[in-house]
Amino acid sequence: MNAAFQVHLLNDQGKAKATKIAEAFHELVEKLQSLGVSLGQSLQPGHEPNRTRAGALVLTKLEEACFYAKKDMASSPENSQP
Repeated sequence: MNAAFQVHLLNDQGKAKATKIAEAFHELVEKLQSLGVSLGQSLQPGHEPNRTRAGALVLTKLEEACFYAKKDMASSPENSQP
């Protein structure tokens, strides 16, 4: 099978790393929200409506980046089950 489509079953070390990656992205989202980035949530009256769409796009791209970070980590032999 082509390596790009291979399933990676994580060992305990890989699971711990996947959790840490997810936590790092969660912390980034919280920091962005504390700076006023809406991340697709409804806005207070008077805010421009495009900001919600932009925030949703930021969140989507962060989800995508988190996925690829975990995929890269999982493809390393020391993080996968034999």
